[in-house]
Amino acid sequence: MAVRWTKLKELRLKAGLPQWQLAFKVNIPETTFSKIENGHLPLSYELAEKIAEVLSVPVEEILEEENTLASTLQK
Repeated sequence: MAVRWTKLKELRLKAGLPQWQLAFKVNIPETTFSKIENGHLPLSYELAEKIAEVLSVPVEEILEEENTLASTLQK
């Protein structure tokens, strides 16, 4: 599964949460969350579930089965 990086940031901003606050709510360092949000670290399914719960969205909003850009380019 791939993380929809832009979607993760979009959902966080829509919830009105700065990175540090969301990181605090899911019990990870802010620097780790920043790296995940920017695509520099992988996101575990377990952490994706925690983030989704805090943001009140389905985990599928954060994760996807395949890279959207790649699938768009293949069409």
